[in-house]
Amino acid sequence: MWKFILISILLIAFVCSLPSLYAIELVPPKLTEVMKSNERRQKIILRKSNVTLPITSSREDIWSYHTLQTSKSITISRYDSIELWVQEVDLTKGWYIKSILTLGWYDEISGEPLFARKKLSEVKSGLDDSPFSIINGQFFDPKRSITPLSFGVKVDGVVRTAWADNRDESKNILILEKNIARIVPYSWVNLRDAPWYLALVNLTLGKSHYPNEPIGRTYICLKDPDSKNQSSRLMIFTATSITEATIESELIRWGCTKSSSSKLDSSWSTRLWVWWEYIFGKSHKWDPDYRSIPHSIALYDSQL
Repeated sequence: MWKFILISILLIAFVCSLPSLYAIELVPPKLTEVMKSNERRQKIILRKSNVTLPITSSREDIWSYHTLQTSKSITISRYDSIELWVQEVDLTKGWYIKSILTLGWYDEISGEPLFARKKLSEVKSGLDDSPFSIINGQFFDPKRSITPLSFGVKVDGVVRTAWADNRDESKNILILEKNIARIVPYSWVNLRDAPWYLALVNLTLGKSHYPNEPIGRTYICLKDPDSKNQSSRLMIFTATSITEATIESELIRWGCTKSSSSKLDSSWSTRLWVWWEYIFGKSHKWDPDYRSIPHSIALYDSQL
């Protein structure tokens, strides 16, 4: 008899839990979950890399980079012994930037806009003019063909999406105006009131993500920021396979600081296009991935 009573209690408890379980499924994923889905579709054995960059606090060995192209406002260099590209942008020389987002629909639960995913070649062919380069944007939900971004974006004074599902992550806002860039702590008010041009919510360097795994990574930072954490020079780092500690040491070596740096999407979402080639980041499977992504950022040289 007592076994029957126990089974009945367990059945009742299970049935009562179904609504709450259903409600949990409707909650947008946290950023850590999105990142794991974005970077690990299945459990794999990581292939270790023996390639590392020298870690130094000085600029004495900056010669190990060679310049690939110099324009009026943008210079792109590559590290000689590893697939790491560095773009330096002089914001005072008439450059401009495009945040490429294609609205697909709106989420029925959150009301947030959903954006269509595109391959890098589709992004390039859809532009009316040719940029200096194209990089990947922010984290998203890889399980959806049209997806919300994991971070807020404001373009030309209009908030395209206010979403921020990274509840347990430290984040900041990169604000780009015509002649200056600055980074401020994340809050909805700071995003809402960000000046005209472009504002992107990103991860800070406060928490590690797969620190010892050599995967694709993209960072944006301010070079030699002043006491207000702003600068007229912007640095963009794109690596196809590099550890977190190595690339972040390179940020510091080029004049950025931890508080003036932001992480964009990584691993197989890492993208870089320059006029002579398409570059794709490597995943934990150690292969480049050519899938579509919802947010790309195009950099244009001065038109002056």
